[in-house]
Amino acid sequence: MLHDIEKWIDEVNREHESQRTCCVHLYAHLRGFYPKAFLEQAFYVVVEELPRPQFLAGQSAVIDNFLSQPLDGITYKNTYYLLPDMAKNLNIHFHELVHVAQWRTLGAAGFITRYMAELAQHGYRNAPLEVIAYGLEDYFIKNGTQLNVLQQVEFDLKRQHKIEQHH
Repeated sequence: MLHDIEKWIDEVNREHESQRTCCVHLYAHLRGFYPKAFLEQAFYVVVEELPRPQFLAGQSAVIDNFLSQPLDGITYKNTYYLLPDMAKNLNIHFHELVHVAQWRTLGAAGFITRYMAELAQHGYRNAPLEVIAYGLEDYFIKNGTQLNVLQQVEFDLKRQHKIEQHH
């Protein structure tokens, strides 16, 4: 199943390649949080409907719940998809870029496996990968102090891994 999901993700990203916008244009707003080189390798696509792996429907209640979850954006590897009314929302760009960093750190198989396990165990909003993304987004919204998001994501992922191993 993991291979099928990654293959589907690669197809979706390939199909939308010509519609992608490079995130480097967000650099002026995200300077001090994301390095320019990272933003040059991250992209977003504005779509009427978020692409989701519908071929997984009916395999589990967790997957079905995820497929029907109301979302404003979704990230696949270095590309995230946003609904039109979210395209100018800097906070959601920030949040989805946290997921791009997570994908980069964990790799595709690592991210998919972990995300699905976390959804099953914690639900969407309490899934640790989402907790990290929402926490950093909240920091960005409330705090003017800059923070290296890529380092923070790596730190948070390592810290969570250690916590999980102790339980």
